[in-house]
Amino acid sequence: MIYAPRLLGKLLGKQRSGVAVPDCVRMSDDAPRRPGQAPLPRRERELPESQLSRASNTSSVACCIALALAAIAAPLLLAKLDSVFLASSYGRSYARFELLGATGALALLFIAGSELRRRSGRPWVELLPVVLPSLVCLHFLFLVSEYSRKPFDYDCYEYAGRAILQGENPYLRGLIYLYPPLTAQLFAQAHVAIEHAGKLLGMAPEPEAVWGTVFYLYQCAQLALILLAYHLGVRFARGVGLATTSAHWLVAGLLLFDNALLRTLRHGQINLWVLDLSLLGILLAQRAPLLSGVAIAFAAHLKLYPLILLVPLAVVRRWQAMAWTIAGFAAIAFVQTDFGRTWTLWEQYRGFATSGVRGEIAFRNNSLHSLFFNAIRFTIGDPRNRYRGEVDVAVALASLALGLWFLVRVFSRVREARARARALPDASAAAALARSAYLGHAADALAFALLLSPSVWEHHYILALPLAIWAVATRWGERSGAVALGIFLMLAMPSFDVFPLSYHRIAGMLLLLLLTPSRSLPNSWCAASSQSRDSQAWIRSSVSSLG
Repeated sequence: MIYAPRLLGKLLGKQRSGVAVPDCVRMSDDAPRRPGQAPLPRRERELPESQLSRASNTSSVACCIALALAAIAAPLLLAKLDSVFLASSYGRSYARFELLGATGALALLFIAGSELRRRSGRPWVELLPVVLPSLVCLHFLFLVSEYSRKPFDYDCYEYAGRAILQGENPYLRGLIYLYPPLTAQLFAQAHVAIEHAGKLLGMAPEPEAVWGTVFYLYQCAQLALILLAYHLGVRFARGVGLATTSAHWLVAGLLLFDNALLRTLRHGQINLWVLDLSLLGILLAQRAPLLSGVAIAFAAHLKLYPLILLVPLAVVRRWQAMAWTIAGFAAIAFVQTDFGRTWTLWEQYRGFATSGVRGEIAFRNNSLHSLFFNAIRFTIGDPRNRYRGEVDVAVALASLALGLWFLVRVFSRVREARARARALPDASAAAALARSAYLGHAADALAFALLLSPSVWEHHYILALPLAIWAVATRWGERSGAVALGIFLMLAMPSFDVFPLSYHRIAGMLLLLLLTPSRSLPNSWCAASSQSRDSQAWIRSSVSSLG
């Protein structure tokens, strides 16, 4: 788990030869040999240093993955043994989650300890990339091991999967399934795969036991996705100019004090999949357009929000990533419809999606529809009886205004970045500025996707993580208090239902958008023209490592 940055580094960019690398971002394989440390064997001394480093990293990553998989599998095997030495505070069915707390903590301790030992003797700031993600992972391991009971939103996914297995319409079940067909199909296929694996192992599990295993593996995946979100968030923060240490502190704080993430776990939502796939699509657009397009396409099949990322891709002319997104979306649809032979689920989804948005009265739902519905409800009268048309008109006009604002922000930022790039000392600094502006477009896109959505619950605001990072990178030095207030209202404030105070999330997001106009670009690149030669080398290495 701690070696995730190395895997990401291979995907997101390679180090150029001959470019100076700051000591604080060197990997432990480059550290000088300590006094008394045994020399390398002769055979290894004859290998190039880069080859030794790659072999060491590959071995470390393989060991890390194997240990994580063992920590996940062990609770399933131990719970199946039903030993007299095994007990659980919450019943036998919950034992696997308590055991996951033990095996996960031991695996995390071993991995973090091994990496810290490799970095022994280094300054404490160089230990943060190990310590902070480990603490974030441990915190959420506590929550998963203690509070993993099937919530309502997760039940919607599971019952939709059950409906597909039974040949029924998942959009007509008692529980409300709101999403494109892929999530329900994946749950159904996960049930089939686990049931088949159990039969191969001679276990012949009952259907409900299989669904219990699906939920357990889903929760384990949530933990892995949080750790991936951490490392992708750090990559995003470094891409917009934040120093490595600042990026780690910021992302760790945003995840630990993120009500949207907490509610995602509490409700068993799939938002972490959408966030991680969207970030992968954003960060890989230049260096790996195929993977970028597939990631965005897959995310859009889970929830439609990521389709808005086609706008920033078009603005910066990432045509290959755009093409692969469209092709990937079509290919996934082609496969999930039995290679185009049956479109029943998509027809059922279209019928559900076009049936209209019901009057939403929950104050914590921070959509425009909820805001206008409840505002009219408390000022004029009940919109369900007389004023539904007024609500629809108000939402349509506000959505049109927000859509135009989004486009104006993007194109104005493009012009601002080009104007500032002319004053920069070299092409590398200009490329870094252009890339940071592109990441600003992407942060805007995900934020405006939430503003334009017909229903936005608090857990959806996990997609606003890039906007929070962008606001810190661009305006923290000038408007620190206002930026902190916007982030607090949008992410950290607990959920409650009091009109109109419960609309604090949309208020916080609008505040951050107002604080980051198109002329706001990361300060580190704006001052590049006056930086020293060493600073320019750091910029070049940053551009190389970020793709």
